[in-house]
Amino acid sequence: MLESEILEISKGPIKYKVHRAVLASLGGDFVEPNDIMFVLQNNFGDPYVLGLFLQWAYTKEYHVDLSKLSISKGVLHVHKELYRVAYFYGVHDLQDLCLRKVDAWLQKHGETPPEPVAEEVLAVTEVVIKWFPELEDAIVDCLLRYISWTLKTMRRLKGFNDLIERRPKVGVFLLQNCRPAENRS
Repeated sequence: MLESEILEISKGPIKYKVHRAVLASLGGDFVEPNDIMFVLQNNFGDPYVLGLFLQWAYTKEYHVDLSKLSISKGVLHVHKELYRVAYFYGVHDLQDLCLRKVDAWLQKHGETPPEPVAEEVLAVTEVVIKWFPELEDAIVDCLLRYISWTLKTMRRLKGFNDLIERRPKVGVFLLQNCRPAENRS
């Protein structure tokens, strides 16, 4: 595999080199490495996220270092972007890994996340719901369940009320999945 032709992918000022055989091994909806080359050059907003995709292509793992992002977004945004490419191009192994990482990140922040974390969750959820307006995907389910479990924090944020107003189905989902209160106060 590592003996195959090396291709160069440019994203902004950054150039990545990748083996043709590695691209061909990704499967999904890519017919040939040239198809995936087009996708890689045109479907990643941040060159660092493209680098994470290529890291995953070689190792089946990726690790986020926020200091390398060219945009000021959080870890959840990075997982979301990788999930988007994986979902829309049928790269199921990466899609599953992203979902596990989203779930682990949410669990790490628990039921009372700090406000910046809650705002990031709401922002990512808003974007993901645009991709899946019927709320039928696993990442939507994961994010909305987290919001339902953290209502005490989420309901204080303007973004929460905006989300409910724009997406009434979200309110229904949250009511169906919220945990009972531990006490009446």
